[in-house]
This record gives sequence, structure tokens and C-alpha cells, in this order.
Amino acid sequence: MKQLIGKLSAVRGNEFNSVIYQKLKSIEGLIVREKVSQINGKKITDIKGNVLGDIDVLYIVPDKRKIVVGEVKDFSFAKNPYEMSQEYNRIFIDGDKPCYITKHRRRAAWIAEHLEDVKTHFGLANVKWSVKAVMFVSEEVVSNAFYHQNENII
Repeated sequence: MKQLIGKLSAVRGNEFNSVIYQKLKSIEGLIVREKVSQINGKKITDIKGNVLGDIDVLYIVPDKRKIVVGEVKDFSFAKNPYEMSQEYNRIFIDGDKPCYITKHRRRAAWIAEHLEDVKTHFGLANVKWSVKAVMFVSEEVVSNAFYHQNENII
């Protein structure tokens, strides 16, 4: 049963990722890619060479010289204090494994550290670019406000 729930959850997550990608892609003037695992032939890794995972959605706003690294999560709404605590721990608190925000920040940091590769890969102007991290979620993350995390979550 756990395997089935896991598979269904993965399918639902991929579908939600596609919805976000399609919505962003429909905005005129944006450069949008999904499931980005390499930039300019370089894998997204930490300094030890460990793969940091793919970027769910990467979009570029050329007019504003902004590169946005998007994490997409299909969450269900936390309905009670216990669920909100679980949500908070999963998203914001590192334990045995890094939490979602930590992993997302690492990928955004990689993009910021490899701006020359990003500019080359996407044919961007050789000017100063900013990098922003954002998380797209299917339901409001109550713990973001409740625990004063102030993360950029849409």
C-alpha cells in the first residue's frame, strides 16, 4: 500500500510540476525550462560532486535580468497542529536528510555561482543578473507564516 501511495504521489507531483511549467511558459517574454539537471553541460552538484537534484522549473525574465529557480511541491493543506508541525519539519528543518528549503537553496546557490554558464547556455546578455529562489505549492504552506520563515512561497 505504501508503494502504491508513493507512486500515486509521484504522478500527482509530476502533473503539478507540468501545470506550473505550462503556466510560466504561457507568459510572453519568459525563457522557461523544467527538470533542469545540467547547465552548459555541467551537472548541478555540490563542491564534493554530489548531485543536488534537478531544478523543477527554471525561468528567466530577460527584461529584468532575473533568473528564478523554482521548486514545485504538491502539498496537502495542514489541517491541525500536528500536521502543521510535520509540514514545518519537512519543509524548513534539517534532520537526517536536508529539508526541502535547504535542498532548494543549494540549487539556487549553484545557479548564482555558475552565472557565466547560465548566460552561455541560454544565450543571455553579458550583464549583471540576479538569482531568486521561489517555491510553488498546490496548497498554502501555513507554517511559513506561522513560524515566521518568510520564504518566497507561491
